[in-house]
Amino acid sequence: MNRLGRIYRKAQQLQPTDVQTFVVCAKTPRPARVAELGYAKTAEAGVYHSEIIYVRTIPLLVLNELADTSHNAFLKCFASHKKAKVAAFATVTKYHFDRIPWLLYVFLIGLQRLWSIPEGEETMKEKLTPERVLEMGEEWYKLIIRNMNPEERLAALTPEERLAALSPEERLAGLSPKDVLAQYKPEDVLAQYKPEDVLAQYKPEERLAGLSVEEVEAWLDQQRAHPTNRGNGDSTTNPARKN
Repeated sequence: MNRLGRIYRKAQQLQPTDVQTFVVCAKTPRPARVAELGYAKTAEAGVYHSEIIYVRTIPLLVLNELADTSHNAFLKCFASHKKAKVAAFATVTKYHFDRIPWLLYVFLIGLQRLWSIPEGEETMKEKLTPERVLEMGEEWYKLIIRNMNPEERLAALTPEERLAALSPEERLAGLSPKDVLAQYKPEDVLAQYKPEDVLAQYKPEERLAGLSVEEVEAWLDQQRAHPTNRGNGDSTTNPARKN
């Protein structure tokens, strides 16, 4: 393991067998140079191994030659051949889109925009930094969003994510009280109010509906016997509050 690998292993408290160092070539190396270092192709496309003692534990990966598989896609985004990059970005979008962290996704969009510069044109006159690539990705992403219709914009969001950006008033806009209350049990709705507030919405005859004459008279007798209870909101003796 090289010095950088040893530093990483020590910082992460890993065993030597937990870390593998690779040499990654974005451009396809010259055959003479590959042979000079003793590297030879393996059964895996784009993967080379050497028997020379100094590098025999360090495989060589040639990005232009790696197979177009899901686990190679992120690395192949940095391949020098346009065809290899296009295939890599297509694979990332197909298999990893919903699992890519937002910052990495924006970075990849910036890379894709950069790689789309026509062959033969100078890559960029400005100095490229990770920050600049992210900025390019954000600019391109905003442009994509602006040209999407509402259905396409919402398709990538869960219902919870859609509602999170709305105020309670905005969530209820367009719904009738009946539509809103239909989502809850009657007892859950009534639990939010005092009994007297609920009864105040009804006429006396509506409050007494469903009560027998005997129940009403019993309550009146109780009120006559205990006049101080009148109007005190005692729900245990008020027949208008019985079901």
